[in-house]
Amino acid sequence: MRRVLADVLYHPEYLNYLKELRLTSSFVCGELSQSNIRKISAEGLFYVFNRCDQKMAKRLASQELLVLKFGLEELLFTKEPFEKRLREVSELFGLTDWDLAPLLFYTAPSFFFLPREEVRAYVENRFRISTKDSTFYHYNQQLKKAFEGSEEQKSFRKPMEFVAAVMTFFREEERRLELVDKEDSRILEEMADSLLTIDPFRIDPKLVSWLKDLYDSFTETQKGAFRELATRKRLHPYIRRLVTDDERKGAIIDGSNLMMAGLYKPDPRRFLLLLNVMGVHKPLLFPFLIIFDANADHLVQTDRDFWETRFLNNPSVIFHSPADEWILKFAQEKRCAVISNDRFRDYERSSVEILRFAPEKGKLYLT
Repeated sequence: MRRVLADVLYHPEYLNYLKELRLTSSFVCGELSQSNIRKISAEGLFYVFNRCDQKMAKRLASQELLVLKFGLEELLFTKEPFEKRLREVSELFGLTDWDLAPLLFYTAPSFFFLPREEVRAYVENRFRISTKDSTFYHYNQQLKKAFEGSEEQKSFRKPMEFVAAVMTFFREEERRLELVDKEDSRILEEMADSLLTIDPFRIDPKLVSWLKDLYDSFTETQKGAFRELATRKRLHPYIRRLVTDDERKGAIIDGSNLMMAGLYKPDPRRFLLLLNVMGVHKPLLFPFLIIFDANADHLVQTDRDFWETRFLNNPSVIFHSPADEWILKFAQEKRCAVISNDRFRDYERSSVEILRFAPEKGKLYLT
């Protein structure tokens, strides 16, 4: 029986894709509100661009911050006809409107479609709409007209739902065309089991490198099967991303600060919350080094077994006073981000990216 797009409506992967797209859109719209654009930092703005699309972010990297802010305000908030605004801002940035398509999708998901490769392929096959010799704006207008009243819209009312459905549909088609055989299954099981044995605070870089090379040798279907297996086995997202993610940045963690901030006594289990946040942060923060004040071991009176097992005699942990000095020194030398709630006012930190940890919000954000 021929499969149709509506078949994925209740598929778990469709719901996951849709959730991810909605979260990204909500984040981008919040960060690019008219009041926030004027005060956002260069680092914050490029983090937003990367959340939209890494290729788009790279294309915008050569632009001056003031030019980007001016262009974004013109594009998103002035009252000129939108097609005119889009054309002028694209020219200002030296790009085409196709380059800005991810930004348009996430800031106006009820109007724009995300022109991923699988979406373009589906649209050309189903609606006979081609990208050839067309601006993104005109392509989107054609697609919007074809989508309205179509069979697809009966199940997926909005462009974002349609995009998530097509992504899921193509993923399922890949599985049908290239099934993972028994030998593949054995390799994937062994790989997942190896990752399950990793203590996230005592990561062996050589093992990670070997497993990453193995994962990179997989076909796209095998990679998808591994990600599903990792989810079924409840592999921690941070550990999973050690092999699945390419983009990464080292981090220096201000151990004493994170263990004490806002508390009466140190809580070493707070690092489990940090690990959860690092599991979703982009780029992946790896490798990381934790630096504690020299007296940290004497201050920890509770959860001693957890503390000693995870942090004492650990090559990824340093005890030193003053810790702040070494934290910034290592971050500058290794070009790493710093995770800390300290603002380091007594030190020169202009070249260091500081990520503030907000456990109550479940995220890291730039200070």
